[in-house]
Amino acid sequence: QPLVRPETVRAVGAAVTTGASAARASYADRASHPVAFSPRILERLAALTGDDGARQLFDELDVVHVLVGGLAPPDVDTPGDLGELRRRGQGADGADGLVGADGLVGADGLDGADGLDGADGADEADGADE
Repeated sequence: QPLVRPETVRAVGAAVTTGASAARASYADRASHPVAFSPRILERLAALTGDDGARQLFDELDVVHVLVGGLAPPDVDTPGDLGELRRRGQGADGADGLVGADGLVGADGLDGADGLDGADGADEADGADE
């Protein structure tokens, strides 16, 4: 999700280290991306099928809601969604400091061509992958 802020990714990821099975961002208007899961439920995640994905587990898991300011960013699932986002002037190409398609930004706040590189071209290893 290209408009998710890096600090939101870090906060949601950190929430599962406190013992919760899952964590998700909760914005002023709704819960949304990012979502993180504890390694202890990876087998359950791998067994999921269908379009609902992990959503079907939220009622069964201990989910921590990480409060995030502002409205939830638009959901980007297809190249067409990304194109629409760009047409509306919301970037998603890294030049505006947004998170790359892989959920990571470089140390300079701008993602490189692969979404992982900082200004020096070295891959950032922050472990914030979704």
